[in-house]
This record gives sequence, structure tokens and C-alpha cells, in this order.
Amino acid sequence: KALVPDIDETNVERVERTSDGFLLTLQDGRTVRAKQVVIAVGVNHFAHMPAVLKSLPSQLASHTSQHRDYGVYAGRDVCIVGAGQSAFEAARLLQESGARPRLLVRANEISFSSRMTPHRSLWQRIRRPSSGLGPGLKNWVLETFPGFLHFIPDRWRVPFVNEHLGPQGAWWLVDRIVGKVPVLTNTEIVSAEPRGDRLALTVRTAGESVEVSCDHVVAATGYVVDVERMAFLEPKLRGDLIRVAGALAPALDAQFQSSVPGLYFVGFASSASFGPLFRFVAGAKYTAARLSRTLARRPQRQLAPAQQPQEAGVR
Repeated sequence: KALVPDIDETNVERVERTSDGFLLTLQDGRTVRAKQVVIAVGVNHFAHMPAVLKSLPSQLASHTSQHRDYGVYAGRDVCIVGAGQSAFEAARLLQESGARPRLLVRANEISFSSRMTPHRSLWQRIRRPSSGLGPGLKNWVLETFPGFLHFIPDRWRVPFVNEHLGPQGAWWLVDRIVGKVPVLTNTEIVSAEPRGDRLALTVRTAGESVEVSCDHVVAATGYVVDVERMAFLEPKLRGDLIRVAGALAPALDAQFQSSVPGLYFVGFASSASFGPLFRFVAGAKYTAARLSRTLARRPQRQLAPAQQPQEAGVR
């Protein structure tokens, strides 16, 4: 409000590359020309739905990112696929809304973070320093030296990004989940078939296949950066992007710039190039400082009025 009071709250329908920058088409038909564009779209473009559930109609299957209120499932049987924070929160909220949730977990057991005591000895603080990502020496290094992982080769950095800080629930959910919500561990969903108004899941567990019937399944299966999911970037622009992480995520330089000059990616979309810190808000401090210094070195341009119905010139 203090520094950027003129915010244009509208959706960007299309971003295309031009000879001198970019042309953005807004939802209301206006167009905006820009020399630089920063893509900061969060995670919802990248919601990951398991292949076995993708073809199901929305009344039978959904992703946690689609929900704000679980009250519509009161009195119904709901399976939640996943073993992370969103899965546990969804299960508990469903239960509190009057639904009958069941967790389907691929791992052998569910796990939760431990609660850090407020008063720790010097040795405890050295051994497990605290950080915005939680306790632990690795997390402290990631936050203290946020640009370090960018210079590690892709073949080592990308697997680390995918594996570090895997599925786990917060300590305060233990008493709300354990013994309260049914959990089926060591499972793999083999097939999902509509049966009338309900859904029949064939689940392989302990080497055997069993059928689990429910009214709805919620996928708490996280997010995967995929340039192709950002449909507002025109196809040729997406095709010009060099990628990492199985040719899915944009490859970025040390200033968060992609292989297309003037096009930057921050937040979750930058994590494959910079590390797991950037999957979280904790990475915003480094990103903002680094990117703002980069853009401030560019020649300044006069901003056109935000309400201008035709083309507006912006950075």
C-alpha cells in the first residue's frame, strides 16, 4: 500500500514475446507492453493429480488446492491420498465437518515433526539450529546461504530438492490424527472406477489387492513445477524456455532470469534451480532482494495510467 499503491487486480490471459520485450493480454481485453516480466504465480498451477485419478469427474475426485470448505462432504465417506501436512489437515477438517475420512498412505507409516522445546542448551542449538524451514543443520545452511545450491550441478541439486523436506505433518496434528482418523499404510492405488454415485478404489497393500469404496477421493499429492501447465505463456514462449528437472521446470540464472531474456520466475517455480528453500515463503527475502537489485539496474521507464484502456507501458 505504501510503495505500490496502484495495483491492477486482473488476470493475465496471455504473455507473448515481441521484438522488444513482451505483450501481455489481460482478462478485460487490455494489453500491456513490458521489457521485463516476473512470473510469481505460486503453486496452484502445479497441483499434481495421480494419473489413476486424473480422468475421474470432479464430483468424485479433487485436489486439496481446490478446497476451502469441506462441509459439502458431511455424512460422506472420503479417502485422502497422501501423508503430508495438507493430507492431515484435510482429514481433520473433513472429520470436523461431519465426514468420514480415511487416509491412504504409500509409506509404511505416517510421521510428524517433533516439537522444539523453548529452552535448549547451547549444544542442542549448535547441533540442531533453528531456521525458517524448521530445525536441523541442513535447513540452517539452506536459509543462511540461500544462493549456494544454485551453483550445484543439476544432477545433484534436483534430486535433493525433490527429496528434502518430504511428506510430514506438524507436531500439533499428532493428537488430531493418530487414533482419530483411520490410516491405511503401505498402499498403492491401482485403479479407480465410478460405481453409481460412489467410487471404487482398487488398492494394493501388503502384496494383496483390496477394494475401498468411498463417495469422494481428495488427492493431497503436492505440486510439481511444469512449464506446460502455465497456459497463459504462449506456446512458442514456453518452447523457448530451457528446462531442468525432467524438462519440466524453467532453468534460471543467478538472478532468477530464464533462458528468455527479461522473463523471470520466482517462488515455487524457481525451486528446481535454487533449492527447497524457495518452495516456501522463507525464500522470499533472498528472492526479493536479488531480483530488485537486478531490475533496479535497468533503465527506468515512465508508467502509463493503470486505467488506460489501450496499451500501457510498464516494466
